[in-house]
Amino acid sequence: MKSWASKFLEIATPNTVTTFQNPLLNPNTVFRKSGAAIRISLGKYFFDLELDTLELADAVERVLRSLELGLFGLVELREMFNSDLLPYNVDLLLGILTEKNVLTEQPQAVQMYSGTAFYHEIRADCRAHIIPRYATEVGAMKFHASDVSAKELEAWTIEYYFTTRFAEQCLATALNHRADASLHASLEEFFIDEVGHDRLMYRSLEGFGYSDTDIEGLVPHISTVATMGMLLRSSIYDLPFFVTLVGQMEGSEAQSRSYIAMLQNSGLPQEAIRSQVVHEMINIEHDHFGEALELAQLLAPISSAEIERCKRQLHLYLEMRVCVYSHIFPLVESTRRVDAVRIGRAWAQYGVNLRKSLLPIAISNSPERLARLLARDYVELRKVPLITWDPNLPEHVIGALLEYSLWKTAYQNADQLIASFRFLDGLAIGVRPNDDGVPAFLTKIAASIS
Repeated sequence: MKSWASKFLEIATPNTVTTFQNPLLNPNTVFRKSGAAIRISLGKYFFDLELDTLELADAVERVLRSLELGLFGLVELREMFNSDLLPYNVDLLLGILTEKNVLTEQPQAVQMYSGTAFYHEIRADCRAHIIPRYATEVGAMKFHASDVSAKELEAWTIEYYFTTRFAEQCLATALNHRADASLHASLEEFFIDEVGHDRLMYRSLEGFGYSDTDIEGLVPHISTVATMGMLLRSSIYDLPFFVTLVGQMEGSEAQSRSYIAMLQNSGLPQEAIRSQVVHEMINIEHDHFGEALELAQLLAPISSAEIERCKRQLHLYLEMRVCVYSHIFPLVESTRRVDAVRIGRAWAQYGVNLRKSLLPIAISNSPERLARLLARDYVELRKVPLITWDPNLPEHVIGALLEYSLWKTAYQNADQLIASFRFLDGLAIGVRPNDDGVPAFLTKIAASIS
């Protein structure tokens, strides 16, 4: 009869060699030695290790007891038991235990934070770094000083309308998080509260003199599309950052009251401002400013690495958001203006990386035939690296604007995404390409190209 080691050597593959650095016997595993054999059981599954000698069986039992306690790492186990297991060794034994799925890894000690601590850590970072950084932005200064003309308020209202219009979809996708009933209930209540807010902004635009046809033809700035695309993606895949964005977008009661005062002192007709004032008062009365904290308190524990990632992503969000100021205040000199040249240059530099980033969501949301074609495109890009955008680099901010605005496009309409790829390929070489099927926010940027 062949020994356990001989049998294992016959079936061993590179995948059956353990890669655990701190191996631990599965807590539900039971073992019992009988003579020179050891039976190892996991539920109703079991297997026998038939050892060459009683001494070897004793040595294997000692290794199993050490693995049960999880006190030693791989290096220590080798030092302690390799000589006892001769002519075999610890790696061979761990290999068979791994192949039989009774071995796991000792959990790493990772410092975790409650959702409440996470929320306050983000707020502290905002006070210490983000608010001072963006307080001197032209748009922020003009809003803070209530130095905004009627025309500028009209342009802002258009972006505000699209923000509330896009918000419903972003909040609805968050409702797919159902593992925690309390969190789902809170998300559902938030979603229901937000439904219809776009109608208030719609009526405000009517007060500015826009007809239904006019409103239907309005086009948001790429900054608005990108920031809402970021909210959409986080609502599906990244709840901690979703909550971070909710806190940023809902703002504070002081900001809402300041905005109401600015509207009331603007000289605009009541038809233009009344609905916006109602919208702000709803936010105040329903305490939407506390929504982020309420959601955060229900999140699962969050690691320090996740918190730092959310801080960096929030910085990127704000860098993308302030790009809208050059659109709202076109007469103010700005280095953040988004035009066809900058977009084309960013696509020329990062287009292949962006294609790889955007294709997966397009594939998953496409009809089967188109999905198969896009999947083959993705395979061709397998060696292309993905980019982590640095909010301190202006060219990275433009790249992020493209990624998150097109992510929203990819989620909703893969055909539009493909048309956008062709369109941007043209912008990258400085020509005005055919814009059939291209989202209006992109064609608007390219309108100046002859």
